Amino acid sequence: VEKVDYNLTNIMELFRYSKENNCRISSLLLYQIDKHYLDFELSSNDRKKIGKLFFELFDDPVNLAQTLRQLFETGILKIIIPELDDMYCHAPKSRYHYYTTDEHTMRALEVIEKLDSSEGIGELQEVLRDLENKNELMLALLFHDISKPREITEGEHVAAGAEDARRILKNLGYDGNIDLIKRLISNHLVMEQTAFRRDISLLETIELFCMKIKDKETLNCLYLLTYADLYAVNPTVWSEWKRTLLSNLYRKASDYLNGYFKKDMQIENTNLVKDLRKKHSEKVVKSTLAMLPISYQHEFDSRQISDHISDAENLITEIVSVKCRSYFNFSEVTILTGDRKYLMSDICAVFAVNNISIFEAKIYTRTDGIAIDSFHVISSKERKPLSPETIKELNNDLLKILKNEIEIKDLIERHKRRWKWTYKSALEIPIRIEFDESKDFSIIDITGSDMLGLLHSITRALSKCNVVIYSAKISTKEDGLIDSFYVLDNLKKKIGINITKEDVKNSIINEAKSSLFRTTVQV
Repeated sequence: VEKVDYNLTNIMELFRYSKENNCRISSLLLYQIDKHYLDFELSSNDRKKIGKLFFELFDDPVNLAQTLRQLFETGILKIIIPELDDMYCHAPKSRYHYYTTDEHTMRALEVIEKLDSSEGIGELQEVLRDLENKNELMLALLFHDISKPREITEGEHVAAGAEDARRILKNLGYDGNIDLIKRLISNHLVMEQTAFRRDISLLETIELFCMKIKDKETLNCLYLLTYADLYAVNPTVWSEWKRTLLSNLYRKASDYLNGYFKKDMQIENTNLVKDLRKKHSEKVVKSTLAMLPISYQHEFDSRQISDHISDAENLITEIVSVKCRSYFNFSEVTILTGDRKYLMSDICAVFAVNNISIFEAKIYTRTDGIAIDSFHVISSKERKPLSPETIKELNNDLLKILKNEIEIKDLIERHKRRWKWTYKSALEIPIRIEFDESKDFSIIDITGSDMLGLLHSITRALSKCNVVIYSAKISTKEDGLIDSFYVLDNLKKKIGINITKEDVKNSIINEAKSSLFRTTVQV
């Protein structure tokens, strides 16, 4: 090809034909377009005509990412949407991002393309097949990080991106649902934040989430967008348990929007009670459930609660009960013992020295003083359910600690010797602590570098301040570890009444600095 027709309409027709017919544009022609892209012009008269051709690319996810890549690389996309140019080769300031912003965006689009073309019958595939607004989903993915290169805060980047997308779509004459696209971009972090950092067994959590989402179609789009966005960040950050957390939130939000969830969460789970009466007396079932909040009945199934009842009865002769059950993508460790100060921090230390990552914790204490602590965990290295060997070692260590047969410092010393440690006592650990509130609890959000023993330090610091943890969500995100705790003080009041937020904050920071884990970094 010696000469390129500098008519932008013809060039867009070329790319559309290539995409729809799965034809490869020759590398020589792409080179010529790239070489002369500055000669292309988008006049105000042609803007909506070119916009129509551009938006037609989004009618089908197949080959969309590849076509957009070529439009990026040849400079044509810069002519049509100059605002996207800053994304090209932009490197986000995060050690968890493998890709530049434009490449991340293309990979996110490819995730949806693969879902669309797959023959699976999974939940995500079904949601995509039933989606009415695929164009809006794909356009929201294209624009969701458009403002990230400005290096503004997370909240500002979301709001600015939504407004940029609205303005661009309007200028190019998009006749689809611009409000939906704007809503998706405005909320593109909300689903992961809620699933990974909030207690979705609480009715108010689902209510607040659904108030932002508004309707089932937006929920379906946001579920797919969130999955694609997370999956495309970094292949090592995505995991099956994250898929599980997102799926759980999606299902609860679907039930709420369909009118089911609200009614179910406010009443006794009658089916569960009926099942429990098959194995336990009516008196035992009634007295057990009376010692715990209604949310407990919706957090655990009848098998789990039946085990809790039996294990609690065995505490008459045993000091502690430790049970581990492995599922497809995680293990569940349940501990019943008498509640005491530093119980949670001691348990977290045992998990840490056994190279186990906690990603969710449910903490219940019966009115008779028996603690029911349930943890969803995975192996820190393999990111899989615990092996039989790890479970055996974990059980032994938990029993020794909870029976006061060994001290935490001795376990840590054993761990250091086993895993070859080097000392770096001057290492600084950045921690950001923020406070929020639900109807019944204070919420403490803690962001920090993902390091051994941080959770032990945080929970120990909270105990020192007489802060009681009722539930927790632990998640690894782009910038490290995010821990969210639902808490009250020991008088069952929110933080800020008897205990100041500043005291809690200082206690966490000081404990992290002086932790027994603090002086070591694994080589």
